[in-house]
Amino acid sequence: MNTQVEQTAAPEDTKVGFPEITTVVRADRAMLAGMFSSDEECRYYLQGILIHTIEDGTVNIVGTNGHILGLFNDDRGFCRDEENFIVKLPKEAATLIKKETARGYEGWLVIHRGGSQRIAHVVRCDYDMQDIEARVSKLDTVWTGKVEIIDGVYPAYKNAIPGTLQEAGTPVIQSRYLNIFHLVAKSKLNTGCSLSALQFYAKDASSPVLVHAYERSDFVGAVMPVRAEGHFRLPSFAKKLPPKQEKGDKKTKRRTKDMEPA
Repeated sequence: MNTQVEQTAAPEDTKVGFPEITTVVRADRAMLAGMFSSDEECRYYLQGILIHTIEDGTVNIVGTNGHILGLFNDDRGFCRDEENFIVKLPKEAATLIKKETARGYEGWLVIHRGGSQRIAHVVRCDYDMQDIEARVSKLDTVWTGKVEIIDGVYPAYKNAIPGTLQEAGTPVIQSRYLNIFHLVAKSKLNTGCSLSALQFYAKDASSPVLVHAYERSDFVGAVMPVRAEGHFRLPSFAKKLPPKQEKGDKKTKRRTKDMEPA
C-alpha cells in the first residue's frame, strides 16, 4: 500500500501579502528527516520529506533513501492543505535550522498554500502555532524562500517498521548509515536529551532493524538489512577460556572486572 501524494490547484490569494499558511512543523524535525532522504535523481520522490497528518491529528515527518528511514512525530504541528505531501527543503534552509537549533532556539517551518513552488519561512517561536495567522506579523523570521513540492508517490513507510520486535537481532546492515542515527541520538533538539545512545531491535535476520534513540520519544528509525555470505562465529581469540587456562597477571584480571556498561 502506498501513501498517495495528491496535489491541489493553487487558490487565489484571499488577502494581501503571502497566501494562507497551511503547514507548520518543527524545523528541527524537518531538518533531521532530510538527512535520511535520497540524493539520487532516479528516485526523485525520495529527495524530499513526507509531511503526513495521521489518525490522531498529529503530523509525521518522514525521510528515507530506500535503505534507511527516519520518522519523527510533531504533536504541535499541523498540515491543513493536504493530508500529506512531499517537500524538498533547500540546503541553505537546512543549514540555518541546524545553526539555530545549536544556539538553543525553537524553530518552525512555515509553508504557505500554493503550487509546486511554495513560499516558506523558518521562524523562531515558543507559543502555540495553531493561531499562527493572528501572530504572523510578530514572527521572528530567520529565513524566507521557496520549497519544492514533489509530485510523486511516497513509499508506505510504516511497512518498514517491524510489528514484532526482539532485542539484539542478527541482520547485517551497512555501517555507513550509523552516523546519521548517531547525529539524531546526540541532538538535544527540544527534548533535553542527555544520553547519546542507540538501541537496535529486529524480528529476524531478514527483517528491517528498528533503531531507538534514547530520550527521543519523537523518533523511530529503521535500517534495511543486506545479504551477506555466511554467519558470524566468535573467533577463538575472543572466547573466554576456563579459569585454569586463562593467563594474565592480577592487574589484567582486575581491569577486566572493571569493564562494565557505561
